[in-house]
Amino acid sequence: MTFREALRRRVLNIILVFAVVSIGVSQLFSWLSTGEEMKFILDMCSNSIRFFSMLIAVLLGASMIPGEIERHTIFTILSKPVGRTQFLLGKYFGALLTLLMNIAIMSAIFMVVLALKKQGHPYLVNPTLWKGLFLVVIEVALLLAIAVAVSTVASTAFNLVFSFFIYFTGQMGSVFNELSKPERVANPVGRGLMALVYHILPHFENFDLRQPLLMGDPVPFRYVGEVTGAAVVYIAVVLALGYLLFSQREF
Repeated sequence: MTFREALRRRVLNIILVFAVVSIGVSQLFSWLSTGEEMKFILDMCSNSIRFFSMLIAVLLGASMIPGEIERHTIFTILSKPVGRTQFLLGKYFGALLTLLMNIAIMSAIFMVVLALKKQGHPYLVNPTLWKGLFLVVIEVALLLAIAVAVSTVASTAFNLVFSFFIYFTGQMGSVFNELSKPERVANPVGRGLMALVYHILPHFENFDLRQPLLMGDPVPFRYVGEVTGAAVVYIAVVLALGYLLFSQREF
């Protein structure tokens, strides 16, 4: 039901169209030198998939449960033999399925763009490219979990601001790590605060493999496994917290 509901949302379809267009537009930069053109295509397409997937994840996760509450349909759903755990997980996995479909469509267009370029053929079998797309899926699954958990107690507007804040702040993990060192910050309270932020925030920058892809550097499977494992644990903890908050609400 959540999957079908998500597919009917016009704003998500519009975002998907923009994503597909931005990926396809990368074909127009053939005036660049061969090497620069391929780097531009890889960077633009990878960034488009990651950015628009993030946008869809936040919009979906932030609005689903508040929407049910505002329409009062949540009373009908919870009056049936549907537990709150089933409801919460159903919303999460339904939205995740929608995200997977959108990422698959954008990735397919990306593959077509590469296939149309002779210089792009080697990248079609480049493990770093496929590892990067896989980590995009894990990244948006994590962001979606955060948005869904917060949506159990907050309005759509607050959740949108909060989720975007967490996402963009989570891109600066290395900055907080540096600020937690004595040679960077003299104040121990400040260092402790930066260390706390560093360890609590999800490190979204770890999911971005554009740099090694552009530089031709290999990415070990161990790295992908470690990032994925940490994300799965974070997702489980966040959804558990979301359930605890949701279970305290009166409907």
